[in-house]
Amino acid sequence: MRSRAQLYRITEKTAALVVAVSVLPSGRLEVLLNGASVHPRFVIGTGTLQTGQPIVYGFGAMPEVGQELKLVDRTGSVMSQLPVPDHADIPKFDIETIFAAICDPVDRNTCVRHFLEFAAVNSRPAVLAELGEIRLKAIEYAVAQSEYVSVERSIRLDGGVILWLLRGIPASTVKAVQTYRDAELRASPFRPISLGQGGDDQPPRSMLLTEGREKGRGTESLLLWGTDKVWAPKYDPQVTDIRSALLPFAQSLGEKSHLLLGYLATCLGPLLASRSNLRALLAELGAMCAPVAPRALISDRPIGAGIDLSVITDDGWLFASGWVSDPREVIARLSWCHPADVRVSISDSWIRTQATSVPDRYRKGEANGSVVGFIAVVEGAGAGRWLPQQRFRVELHSGAHFELVAPPSPIEPVLARDAVLRTVSDEEFSAKSVGRLVAPVVAALHRRHLAGDRVQREVVVGEMPSKPSVSVIVPIYKVVEFLRYQFASFAVDSDFKDTELVLVVDSPEQGDEIEGRVRALHGLYGVPARIVIHQRNLGYAPAINTGVSHSIAKMLVLMNSDVVPYQSGWMQKLWARLSKCRGVVGPKLLFHDDSIQHAGMSFGRDLRGEYFNYHDYKGYPRNYPPASIARKVQALTGACLMLPRELYLAVGGVSEDYVVGDFEDSDFCLRIQSLGMELWYEPDAELYHYERQSISHNDSYTGTRACGYNRWLHTNRWHSELNHLVRKPSSRGLGSGFGPSGYRDAGS
Repeated sequence: MRSRAQLYRITEKTAALVVAVSVLPSGRLEVLLNGASVHPRFVIGTGTLQTGQPIVYGFGAMPEVGQELKLVDRTGSVMSQLPVPDHADIPKFDIETIFAAICDPVDRNTCVRHFLEFAAVNSRPAVLAELGEIRLKAIEYAVAQSEYVSVERSIRLDGGVILWLLRGIPASTVKAVQTYRDAELRASPFRPISLGQGGDDQPPRSMLLTEGREKGRGTESLLLWGTDKVWAPKYDPQVTDIRSALLPFAQSLGEKSHLLLGYLATCLGPLLASRSNLRALLAELGAMCAPVAPRALISDRPIGAGIDLSVITDDGWLFASGWVSDPREVIARLSWCHPADVRVSISDSWIRTQATSVPDRYRKGEANGSVVGFIAVVEGAGAGRWLPQQRFRVELHSGAHFELVAPPSPIEPVLARDAVLRTVSDEEFSAKSVGRLVAPVVAALHRRHLAGDRVQREVVVGEMPSKPSVSVIVPIYKVVEFLRYQFASFAVDSDFKDTELVLVVDSPEQGDEIEGRVRALHGLYGVPARIVIHQRNLGYAPAINTGVSHSIAKMLVLMNSDVVPYQSGWMQKLWARLSKCRGVVGPKLLFHDDSIQHAGMSFGRDLRGEYFNYHDYKGYPRNYPPASIARKVQALTGACLMLPRELYLAVGGVSEDYVVGDFEDSDFCLRIQSLGMELWYEPDAELYHYERQSISHNDSYTGTRACGYNRWLHTNRWHSELNHLVRKPSSRGLGSGFGPSGYRDAGS
């Protein structure tokens, strides 16, 4: 025999075969069990046997007593032969002794990595349960080999998340992260970020987040998986006040403190919407990490460029807007740069827009088109690379390049969303290419804004009916003047005695004020109400959906905060119409001068090809005969609707994809019709609608292109259905009023 072999017991059901090679074989070795080839679960050692080093083969099942193990090379020559003895006579696998014996010091870490892949990554749960002691020894052995890796600092954040600073390992070499404690392995979704590659005197530093356990303390081991190594430093995270720990930590990073802010915001992004303390902490860190002054390329030459806004979403969309002056076409490309040696060209896919912030010295170039604005969006480029300020590079055909620095990116997703919506005009949104480019970024930021817990608190004023026949949902944003008129009307309406009133406050800063008003109005009129206060302004659709989720009746009325009933019995009239049809019913709505505001809606198409809604007979006299006939319509305004809860749930509630409010009522109606249901207008039920009282106070709507985005989204989502409806004969008659249903009080 040209090699010696020994079988060891890892657990009662798993084994390892250690082979000491004395003569180099011809090629790789193959393990045979009773003549049949066996595929080991792991192999550690040189693998190719080019140096004659020993090899360890690991098996997931213990061979049976009496079976014969053979090792043969590719020529069929037997290198070693071993009968399987009684299991009780098989010695226990001593990882430290064997690894020290079979591996050169430089290869021990690689050997441990291969073993841990078997013992901790690739094995079945049943096998893992048997490996406790030996797995721990393997990890401890790896720790002992990690003499050049140390934890400089560790801080436990909210929810068991641990932030730590590591010395001695380049972040780019880490491919996967696991934590180990009390025989429990936990994978971390985060990856480390480099704080510098170090040099002869400075070892590389990295920053990492891991998901530890919230309860308990103690030492945890960390498994950092590289391509051909595993590192396993120990650390004892300190449970401490986040601010007192993080702020000095950020200060200790010096000019790299902005990396801490970007890394935290990227990793903790899903938690920011629901944890105000983390948002406040990031804002505080942002203030401490003094931003670099925005830098543009401005010179005496005609060439110039600047970045006005740069935003990265949680799912990696990179958005940038700015301007370029290049009359002589000397610019080769404009790229986004990240400290981790990442450069992504944004000029390959940008779209020209109207320039809004061009310095005066370049303004004359706008007339001949040599100065243009642009927006650029790159999917996936920013994944895991959020920073408070983004840097870009202008590269010339000559090889020269210049750095641009964008203004600090907004941390709050709602501010980032609104900033993006300010970069494009309504007309530019109508261009399909611009809409398709910007929409994914707006949608991602909007989802982030809506994520997390929504309700701050719930207050019940008065005794609510135990089994209400109808739940009336009223979202409130800013405007509260109409509450008194609503309560007065509800108080004298006999239909309201078994009605549940749910008020959703979408401007939480008014929570105490509105609660006080409602208590006073209850004292005057005796109308009970449930008040649900949002944590932040979310918009009309989320407010409606919150209200419905906090109500119990089988019939729903969705009502704006500036809608006031004209007389009693309006709910009974809506219910009577609803009993004759399958779907949703809406009333006649009047302006304060008794002219018609809403008598059903129809769809039209403008010259740009976008769809919008006509309010039928808008501005006509209250008793105009065609508007006094109940009929099936193409759409209804969301200012006042009645429908069964079952139908509301069947369509998934009101779509929250629209920003603030606009077109979500049309979307809702189209989804109702997609189920084969009908939309009916009931003229005998009359209410006053003072229109757009709330939305005019919302800067996220009035100060941005939210309306253009919503219209683009509505058109592209429902294009085929709307095209079919527009081709139908209109029920509006001649001279019907104009104006999309989006132009209403959206409640938020």
